[in-house]
Amino acid sequence: MRVAELEQQTHEINEVFNQAQLIKRHIEKRNASLSSEMQRDVAYAITLNAREHRIDPNLVAAIADVESGFDLYARGSMGERGPVQVRERTFHEHGEGDFDDWRDNLRAGVRYLRYLIDRFGKEEMALAAYNAGPSGSRERIWRISGRYARRVSRRRDVLGGEAKDR
Repeated sequence: MRVAELEQQTHEINEVFNQAQLIKRHIEKRNASLSSEMQRDVAYAITLNAREHRIDPNLVAAIADVESGFDLYARGSMGERGPVQVRERTFHEHGEGDFDDWRDNLRAGVRYLRYLIDRFGKEEMALAAYNAGPSGSRERIWRISGRYARRVSRRRDVLGGEAKDR
């Protein structure tokens, strides 16, 4: 391996570490019921899945915060589960593994978000569709979930601000 490749890998490892530590600190503030070890596991799972799918890890963390407060076993009123509140049908379309396993559920949610970003082109519209479902007109989706999209975006901005404050 050449020196340049090693330097690049070291840079990427440092980025993942720093991002995961930022998210872990946010989880500590938002869900103190998780052990420090679980907070770390969740932070790394968010960071690595987001990076794999070319999504800002702060955005995925913001979704987990808004959807469940980082509750790994949260259950929604429409059958959603996990930290990013994925529905079973969405899980089977975009995930693999065990619907009740928070790691598999998170991975499916990130894949679904990537699909929505690619489909709608704009991140805020993808967030609205994540909440409302992708069916129907853009106007309908935004009317139903524009407030949700703005809330997640603001939460991501808070996470980004925490990174700048370090």
